[in-house]
Amino acid sequence: MINLEIKRNDPCPCGSGKKYKKCCLVKENVIQIQEVKEDRFLQNKHKLVIKLKDFLSKKIPRVQYYQLEAEFKNRSQHTLDEMLNSGLFDFYLFFFHRFENGLRGIEMFMNETESQLPQEEKQMANTWLTLSPKLVQAINKENETILFEDVLTKEQYQVADSRDNLPTFAPWIGTIALLEPFDDLYYFNGVKIFQDPNGVFRAVKKVEELMQNAKLTREQVLFDYLPEILASLLVDEENDKQTREILEYTLQYTVQDQQVLSQFIHGQEHFTIDTWDQENKACSWAGNWYQYTDNEISEPIFLAEVYGKLFVENDLLTFISLDEKRLEEFKQIIDPLIDCLALTNLDEKTKSFTIPFYAEIRDMMFSLGKDIPQYFALYAQGDIRFEFDKPIRQFKGLTIKELIESGRIADAENWLKQIEFNLYQQVRQQYQHVDITADFNTVRKELGLPLSPFVTGGDKRISTFEQITKQNQQAAPRVEIDPDYEQLGFTIESINSFYAEDMVAFFKEKTAGKSENTVRKYRNSLQDLVIIFDMYDMTNWSWDSLDYTFWEKTYVLDFLSLYEVISKTAIKDFLSTTKALAKWLDQKKKSTSLTKVVTQATKEVEEPMLHQLV
Repeated sequence: MINLEIKRNDPCPCGSGKKYKKCCLVKENVIQIQEVKEDRFLQNKHKLVIKLKDFLSKKIPRVQYYQLEAEFKNRSQHTLDEMLNSGLFDFYLFFFHRFENGLRGIEMFMNETESQLPQEEKQMANTWLTLSPKLVQAINKENETILFEDVLTKEQYQVADSRDNLPTFAPWIGTIALLEPFDDLYYFNGVKIFQDPNGVFRAVKKVEELMQNAKLTREQVLFDYLPEILASLLVDEENDKQTREILEYTLQYTVQDQQVLSQFIHGQEHFTIDTWDQENKACSWAGNWYQYTDNEISEPIFLAEVYGKLFVENDLLTFISLDEKRLEEFKQIIDPLIDCLALTNLDEKTKSFTIPFYAEIRDMMFSLGKDIPQYFALYAQGDIRFEFDKPIRQFKGLTIKELIESGRIADAENWLKQIEFNLYQQVRQQYQHVDITADFNTVRKELGLPLSPFVTGGDKRISTFEQITKQNQQAAPRVEIDPDYEQLGFTIESINSFYAEDMVAFFKEKTAGKSENTVRKYRNSLQDLVIIFDMYDMTNWSWDSLDYTFWEKTYVLDFLSLYEVISKTAIKDFLSTTKALAKWLDQKKKSTSLTKVVTQATKEVEEPMLHQLV
């Protein structure tokens, strides 16, 4: 048996050439000591907060407490949920509100209890007395720290990047907070709300407005108007109320000849087939192809604007578009089917709906290689060069370049920061991890703006986004999916997943020569499983990664969430299909052990799932 224990005098495994005791052992001890010190710091903070809260609860009469709380809610415009409001209100009483005696909560507490506090808590409380609020924004991230900048004074603070101190992170987040120094780093004191760049931008404007109107210093405003600043940080009063109306156009036809329709659709270069079988027929009309390249990926991504969607259900063809001009073009494209009586006109209608004024609706389709992370499709779609020279609604028709040329650098910077923040959040929500960020630095170089420190690759990151011209339009692929994969609901993005080929082979083997009912059972169940698998980023997964917990969640949460109303038959079909798939995989691959796991999971969940229908 090999002894893997590293002795103090052994060469350090890091390859430095030093002895372990002189190299990484020292680093490990330093890290452990730092963790112990931080834990003790946080424990002392927790104890002191409890004592301070208990002191004020006895000091403030209940009627006065409720009056102050109601005033806090009104001043913050009821923007906080109850749990957050409670924590922030206590924070406000501790450090901001001045009572009738002219003292803040922390000042009254120290006047009356300082002599009773242990030394460490006394030192901490004295530090709290000196803290002043700051409106800060993250401007860099390195290893275990995040650099925050006071957006009003430009002072900078290295903040500990620990879960207790900063639960989540995104580029350019900001907050109004008290920053407490400890061991060469800063920690947020009390409850804090991290907001996007737009929220920080609004809060700055609010502080400047209050300074001017109330004739107060910056520090006085931050102390005296915490509720109002929180409201500005959280809510865009002006823009949240602005909306605009968009129209959705629908054409419907009666299908007289399904075969002629199918041949026509498949023969049109305008259309990309999404799915086309006996039960489900859908395709997209796409054009204006673009090519996105990035030095973080090995090949280009192709994307196109979707002008409209076509669906066929039984003998009804429906075409939907948000562009009235495309509607008229579609009529001309489909006109030959009217002439040969394969289609007859049925209905044309328009529906309006309201969206936020500055929101943009952009429907795109993609083609990207199997080795490219799926979230790069979002980067390509969200690239601002897509509309680089188009007017920006919130800036009254100015383009980003015109905004900079007119001297509105702060507006341009904040606009870019907000887009970077939004895209990061979107990828994190869909894929949990953001290993490679979107590239905003290539654009920033072109605009002559400082680079973003949050972009993977820094100043070496290079990407391009360009429309494919007629001369090189053959580079844009016609995105088609093998019908065997299509009928199970695989998309161009999921067709290269680890489970795709196995599920198709399983389906073909189990349904060969079988009745339509059997085919329908396996197809419907596997389509549901594909939808569920698509909910996860399975880039580095395999069949063996799918343990009991995964299957249990698949059955009782993911599967049932697909349906508003579901039958016992559908539940039993899904359970039996997944059991059959597990058994088939074990037999075919000889390297998986899914049967036991899936059988156990189905046995445990079947009765509770069926019981929900009673």
